[in-house]
Amino acid sequence: MRATSRIACLLALPLLAWTVSAQLVSARPGASVGAVQESVSEGAPAPDGEAQRPDALEIYSAVYKFRLAHAQWELGGRRGRHPAREAYPIFDDLVQRGWSWGRLWLLENLDLAGLAPSDERRRRRSLVEVLLTPTADGARPIPDASAEAALLALAEHPRDFERAEAEPWVRRTLSTYPSGRIQAAGQVALGALLDVYPDPPAGAATNGERPAQSGPDPAEQLWRGVIAGHPETAAAPLAADLLLVNVERRYRAAADAWVVRWLDAQSGADPGPHPATETWAQVESLAAAGSGRALWWMAREVRHLNLDEEELAQRRIELLDRLIEEHTDAPWLAEAVQFSEVIVSDLGLEAVERLGRGLLEGSRDPHVRAWVLHGMATIAASDDQDPESVERAIALLERLQAEYPEDRLAEAAGSWLFALRHLRPGQIPPPREALDGDGQPIRLTDLRGEVALLVFWGWWSPVAAFELARVGELAERFDQRPFTVVGINSDDDPAAARTRFDEAGYDWRNVWEGRRSGPWTQSWHVRSFPTYFLLDADGRIVAVEQDLDAIIPRLESALEG
Repeated sequence: MRATSRIACLLALPLLAWTVSAQLVSARPGASVGAVQESVSEGAPAPDGEAQRPDALEIYSAVYKFRLAHAQWELGGRRGRHPAREAYPIFDDLVQRGWSWGRLWLLENLDLAGLAPSDERRRRRSLVEVLLTPTADGARPIPDASAEAALLALAEHPRDFERAEAEPWVRRTLSTYPSGRIQAAGQVALGALLDVYPDPPAGAATNGERPAQSGPDPAEQLWRGVIAGHPETAAAPLAADLLLVNVERRYRAAADAWVVRWLDAQSGADPGPHPATETWAQVESLAAAGSGRALWWMAREVRHLNLDEEELAQRRIELLDRLIEEHTDAPWLAEAVQFSEVIVSDLGLEAVERLGRGLLEGSRDPHVRAWVLHGMATIAASDDQDPESVERAIALLERLQAEYPEDRLAEAAGSWLFALRHLRPGQIPPPREALDGDGQPIRLTDLRGEVALLVFWGWWSPVAAFELARVGELAERFDQRPFTVVGINSDDDPAAARTRFDEAGYDWRNVWEGRRSGPWTQSWHVRSFPTYFLLDADGRIVAVEQDLDAIIPRLESALEG
């Protein structure tokens, strides 16, 4: 690039910062923060003894720096943590010193602040309370945008609040703000409070359980009213999301009952159509109202419709493409894209990979992108016999660590990378040494010359405890052969675990790590108990399994070899 071009790019950054971050301050697309600009003039000298109120220049400086960082983050492919993370304490300080209009930004970007869940809940509660509490003179405390955001935050997280305290805030706001946006947000918030804290039937004792509804659900009536009466507001998609939770609850019960009928169908009974066919129209209407979660449900459950293979693939692609196009920045996708065998089974491998690619290209949420990289690595690593798949998994995990180093997924990726690089069948693990219960060293190199079965186990795991007897049978069966068992125990109380082990009559050596994430367990990326590593006489890994039945024939072959 020529020097003049580089200079032009640098000069253009402030303009790009303004353009790319379309709203004045917000990190969220479409968020309402125009009030921030109007509020800059509120800076004024503080009374004696109080912290200095921020002046207009200080506020504009903080806003500009955030916009610039946000633009650079966008231009850099949205890699690394969101700039709101570092800006949050700066804006928080300005608010604490009197910049009341900044509370809206704090509320809208709370999930990007990196707070602990309990701190996030407390902060949300305090921000919503302040935003919905009128001033002493009864004047409107904030503009419509802030009232709407506070109501929507309450609706999305009703369990962060007590109904007895929050409901008066909502009703008072509804009586103060006549705009359709506020009315819609308030109705959704009321519905959320009624759904979480329902009124018991007259004279009924609920014993803490959700009371049965004898008529139309009042919360659902409020949400449906918002969808029908205020479809263009930000409250309508949230109302659809909340409705979907109840629709899914009923669907899951119906689907479980259908499975029972389907199992009985082997005797000739007709289970009838799958409940997905009856629920489809309801969920489709919620997707039309803006619910991304409804689209996600449709993409997963479309397999239950009476479609041929080609129609199913096409329909699923259409739904996923729509999800990516319309909801790629939704934070809840971090939960949805935790690719597991279940999701792959629901969607199919090709569809899951298509979703992952789309979210990597489009999502602005760092945690969503981190989960996508983690999920795609999981899929690739599932075929650990294919070198290309393993290399792809390694590349994805390295990218996760490089781009999102502070995400907890990146922190956990280190042991996974070690396992992919060194602990696959056919490889010789790096040297490892630990002490047994008598303080004597157990070294992998000392096990060579014998076939070795490393067992990661704990009495706390019912499966591992049950399988231990079978391991004991193997140790006894091959007692006269060059075979040894080494256990890596993960019980919290090593002394009690060892006593129980001795009383059961087992005699192989164990490393007593004292926790489920002990040094050996953690570094070898063991996540299931029991996990078995079978090593041949040369110290080479023959198999890594969670099922002992899959180990036994490999063990027999290794002993014969």
